[in-house]
Amino acid sequence: MKIAAVVCEYHPFHNGHAYQLKTAREQLGCDGVVGIMSGNFVQRGEPALFPKQQRAKAALLNGMDLVLELPAVQTLQSAERYANNAVATLHALGCVDTLFFGAECPDTDVLMQIAMVLAREDTAFSQAIKGYLEEGVSFAVARSRAVEEILGPASAEILSQPNNILAVEYCKALIRNHSNIKPHAILRKGVGHHDADGNGEFASGSAIREKIQKGEEFLQYLPTATHPIYESGQTFRTEEFERAVLASLCMKTPEELEKIADVSEGLEYAVLRSAFEHQTLEETAQGVKSKRYAFSRIRRILLNAYLGITKEDSRMQPAYIRILDFNETGQKILHHAKTTATLPLAKNGAQVKEHPRALALWKRELAIDKVYRLYLR
Repeated sequence: MKIAAVVCEYHPFHNGHAYQLKTAREQLGCDGVVGIMSGNFVQRGEPALFPKQQRAKAALLNGMDLVLELPAVQTLQSAERYANNAVATLHALGCVDTLFFGAECPDTDVLMQIAMVLAREDTAFSQAIKGYLEEGVSFAVARSRAVEEILGPASAEILSQPNNILAVEYCKALIRNHSNIKPHAILRKGVGHHDADGNGEFASGSAIREKIQKGEEFLQYLPTATHPIYESGQTFRTEEFERAVLASLCMKTPEELEKIADVSEGLEYAVLRSAFEHQTLEETAQGVKSKRYAFSRIRRILLNAYLGITKEDSRMQPAYIRILDFNETGQKILHHAKTTATLPLAKNGAQVKEHPRALALWKRELAIDKVYRLYLR
């Protein structure tokens, strides 16, 4: 079988995602498509509005064959760690030929060229980043400026686009995992990543989420086949959850927060100060955000603090391949993967009980899922 894969969140699954899956099948001529999807919490540092089971089902109705889950401990990380965890899991599956991804730049060779520079981290590049960081800018800005020094302004411009950033991280992860999986960029269609308005058929994920939270109509931006899933399924009570997160932050000590993933340079004090000064999680994150610290990083810190995800946890490597849902073709992929996978394939805890590292991570994920389900309605 020729198998293609994509790293996804489907928060929620919309027409842009359906277009990407259709285009990938047309361009790659693959026999099956695998998605490795964030579970109930997503990389940008927030709970998914719809449970992972609903999102996986929506994907299966629109061109995907097998949905794997990336645990929250490995999802709620920087773009670099997130991409590496997802790619390492797909590599461990042992039967994926191509990794495709949406990007503002559809030239895979150009993206790989940038990725090779980032992965190599030679002295000149590292020194350039260090110099810019000392000026007080964020890591993303420092890296973009360093890329401009090494590869020129065109490459730096590519790294200014959100989907290109993740695309380069996927390419970099393939390089660092010495994977034989081939990358394949697909031009992002429709509106921009952060655009507030749709164009009739397409809308960005952030625009759709805003409509959902405001109680506005959003189904026109989602494939028709998924409408019953979103109309009859459960949704997440975001406001109640965020109050609980804020309350828990106020009870933390600086020493406890210092151990949390992504906390450095005294951020624990800024987080605590902001938590006591503000009444919502959004205001708290805005109170910590600066030109040096991206909003998404602060959101992840707040959520990791609530879920107890530490720096030590963030260094965990994938320990199992979690099977979330599949169709008939997905079942064939799994049958093939039984002979190729280098990590245990697991749909339930019994399938990892002989693997201590995997079992510990599995139990941790069960607890995180329980927290999520407490806020479903």
